[in-house]
Amino acid sequence: GLNACSSDTEIVLIHDAARPLVSAKTIDICIRKLDTYDGVAPAITPVDSMVQIKGNDFQNLDRQELRVVQTPQCFHLNILRLAHDTGKVDTDEMGLVKQALPTAKLGFVEGSRRTMKITREQDIGIVSVYLNKKPKSLSY
Repeated sequence: GLNACSSDTEIVLIHDAARPLVSAKTIDICIRKLDTYDGVAPAITPVDSMVQIKGNDFQNLDRQELRVVQTPQCFHLNILRLAHDTGKVDTDEMGLVKQALPTAKLGFVEGSRRTMKITREQDIGIVSVYLNKKPKSLSY
């Protein structure tokens, strides 16, 4: 996809098709933050307790220091191309750029729980609720 970008493309957004409820507001905020950063992604703080399991033992993690990374992940095109050209791989573009270009300036903005990823069958039901009913008590 990066090779298909025209010569005047300056920024690119990488987005999961499995996250159909991303808001225009989130996209706009990410794009604006590219004035300060080489790459930006929305992220949310987990609400559940988090542990790291090692063998038969575990360690509690401070969820205030953890984030669930979402999409779109937004970059200056030249940065993302450089990262991909290194041949390194990661689970997402933010991880790839961090690994391939350690001096790149990466940032996060507040994501939304509504920008959930559809990965299990029951997730379709949750997304359907969001699409069909927008409770007035919740802000998006």
